[in-house]
Amino acid sequence: MQKFKFRLAPVRNLRQYAEREQKDVLAREQYALRLLEQEEEALREAERQWSARYLQVCGAGAVPAEMMRIQTFLAELRARRKDNAARTLRQAEAVEQARQSLLAKMQARKIIDALYEKQIRAYRLEQKIQTEKEIEEQITARFRW
Repeated sequence: MQKFKFRLAPVRNLRQYAEREQKDVLAREQYALRLLEQEEEALREAERQWSARYLQVCGAGAVPAEMMRIQTFLAELRARRKDNAARTLRQAEAVEQARQSLLAKMQARKIIDALYEKQIRAYRLEQKIQTEKEIEEQITARFRW
């Protein structure tokens, strides 16, 4: 019996490798997005706390220098939040682009897999027919004696 040989095996292997690599890229992009979202949450919480501190200082009749420092820090926090929001948006776009690329690579691999399955079924059918022929030949050879 001849051994099954899939001529597109190197292409199949390359597409599987490309798909695995793209899954890793997508995971890295999603991780970076999660980090940015966590940073956004931390900045939001810090702004909330410092805003409360500012109101507390204003209510207590604090020194204007202290109020100016808190206002400056709050302005910096707001600027960082704005910058972080822009980075988060860009990262979300990168995640979506990586997801679309992964889908394309998965589809390409599935096409090769479908060809592989079709050829393996044809090979098995051919092997089954060949085996049945050999069995029939052995049976007819026994009856001839």
